Amino acid sequence: MGRYRWKAGVGTRGWLMVAALCAGVCACSAQDDGPILKPKKPPATLVVTCDLACRWTLDGKARGAIAAGASGSSLVTVGPHFLSVTTDDGLDKVESPVEIKAPGQTVQRVDLQPFRDARLKAAQEAEEARAKYEKEAHEAVLKTEQEAKERRAREQADAHYNKGADYSRWGASVLAAPEYQQACDGGNMDGCFQLAYVYDVGKGVAQDYGKARELYGMACDASKMVACFNLGLLYDNGNGGAQDYVLARATYQKACDSGYMAGCLNLGLLYENGSGGAKDYVQARALYQKGCDGSDMGSCNALGTLYDAGQGVTQDYVQARVLFERACAGLEMTSCDNLGRAFRYGKGTAVNLEQARAFYKKACDGGREDACKSLKELQ
Repeated sequence: MGRYRWKAGVGTRGWLMVAALCAGVCACSAQDDGPILKPKKPPATLVVTCDLACRWTLDGKARGAIAAGASGSSLVTVGPHFLSVTTDDGLDKVESPVEIKAPGQTVQRVDLQPFRDARLKAAQEAEEARAKYEKEAHEAVLKTEQEAKERRAREQADAHYNKGADYSRWGASVLAAPEYQQACDGGNMDGCFQLAYVYDVGKGVAQDYGKARELYGMACDASKMVACFNLGLLYDNGNGGAQDYVLARATYQKACDSGYMAGCLNLGLLYENGSGGAKDYVQARALYQKGCDGSDMGSCNALGTLYDAGQGVTQDYVQARVLFERACAGLEMTSCDNLGRAFRYGKGTAVNLEQARAFYKKACDGGREDACKSLKELQ
């Protein structure tokens, strides 16, 4: 019997290759025809409307110009975007985020006019503020210059017044008057008062009551009360114009109200005598009291005469004597004369001729001629 030898036509290795090939063919038959694609998002449109002619950009990309009241549009994706709109002149700008929430049309209205109005208003306010600042600065400079000018004028006026005062002390009234004039012209009211006085008394210039009235009036208006009092005297005596007790009362009143007690005395005299109005002893007494309380000895003497005569008050010789003593001690010579009379006739005190002679002598030495006559009568 012959020997048979089996030979595999393929063998183990061959079968493995076939299996691998089959596996590859099977895998290929299981694949799709093409690549897998994500579904596309539906398109959206952003519509931008401007109230003024504008240019717009979306997400940094220029989108063109839009006429006033018109619209521009652009396809966009759903999601956040950034819109920037500027007027044609580039002076007004609006920027804002825009959220596209769904496919379809999204309208975004942009109002540029309020921004333009705010800018123009701010510019106007800034211009007004600048103009106001410049005006105030200019006025401040002018004020400073004016103050400096006035200060120099005052300094010059003060220098003229001081020079005039020196001339007056030296007895050179002729030289003093022009200095006082320059001082007054420069606004120095002391200079006006002193110039009025030299015209009033005629020292260094021809006496001129009219000029004195004018100058006293200037100084009085500037609240120099001695000038008001002296002006009252001119009205009272009719110097420099018609005698005018009404004006005299007014100027004395101003002096009295401001603490110039001699004004209270003279005003009281006008009330006592009925000059410029009805007699009023009560008002006179009140004015004399005010002057006396303010250490004006003439007022104390006048008040004493009212008590002595019982005018406006209950007659009281003792109170009269007390007032005369105070005034005489203050060198009011009329009161010294009145005291001499009180001791001579026993008014408010016992008769005492020695005391009477002493007070008459004091009054006589002080220039009271009637006291000199009374003193001779008691020799």
